[in-house]
Amino acid sequence: MNCIINIIAYNRPQHLKEVLRSVEFELAKYKGDIKFSVNVVIDGMQSTGCIQENTQEQIIRICRMFKFDFLIRNSNLGLRKNIHTVLSDFKKSSFDTLILIEDDVCLLPQALDFYDFMFKKFKNNQDIFQISGYSPLDEKELNYFFSHRISTWGWATWREKFPNLEEFKLNWKTFNFIYWHQKYKSNILMNDLKRLFRLQKKGLRDLWSVDLLIYAMTKKKKTIYPSISFIKNIGLDGSGENCRKRYSFNGKEINKIIDTPIFNFKLLKHDQSKLECMFNKYYQHGIFKRTILSFYDFFRWK
Repeated sequence: MNCIINIIAYNRPQHLKEVLRSVEFELAKYKGDIKFSVNVVIDGMQSTGCIQENTQEQIIRICRMFKFDFLIRNSNLGLRKNIHTVLSDFKKSSFDTLILIEDDVCLLPQALDFYDFMFKKFKNNQDIFQISGYSPLDEKELNYFFSHRISTWGWATWREKFPNLEEFKLNWKTFNFIYWHQKYKSNILMNDLKRLFRLQKKGLRDLWSVDLLIYAMTKKKKTIYPSISFIKNIGLDGSGENCRKRYSFNGKEINKIIDTPIFNFKLLKHDQSKLECMFNKYYQHGIFKRTILSFYDFFRWK
């Protein structure tokens, strides 16, 4: 089995350096039989100028320092179109599997071993089309569960099972998300998603993931989630295109990471009901939080 690790980069050289360091470190420790290739996809600058050009030069130097392959876009595609293009290229490639991370997602210890185990365990299960390296849970023991909610942080998939772009890309000018929401709303559709759909519909956000999320829920496709995160997001500092500086309302950072011990993945067990309940609860927005987000949207997008 061969796997392409695609790293999506734009204008955050210091973030990217930390991400590439984590990938290099985990590749050096990996003892499995999957053949990994790493490619950094650098989006073009939005405008010409010394600052933009210097930033891109820094990113190129960092890629060369780590001796990873890299591709520079001739123009700025934006995150949504850039990732969609990467996914289309993957479907046309000879790679069996893909790990896709953005330039703010670091691999934690044994992340590649976790992907390896899940790639092989669920290779022939057509209901499972994605593996998440991230989890908002921080359980003491490693288990796993399934969700119709897709992952966008450090995720992986199989080329044969991942849909073509034409199968999931939506025309948001004509898509009736209200009708869809009424048809498919249930405990698998957390109430925070309706807000994302609304912002996407109005053109106030340009998310690549909502199309795939709707596809997964409509087709009843599932994502594997671990009970302990194997990736760390370092971009919750306001530097990302679609990820503002985020803190939970008790003052702690939203991204929960615990030290990852050495796991024996052969003993890994499926724990669905308990972990799915915790997972759904994590994404449920109470009245107070929905009010705060409404004020945030009003002042940011007015």
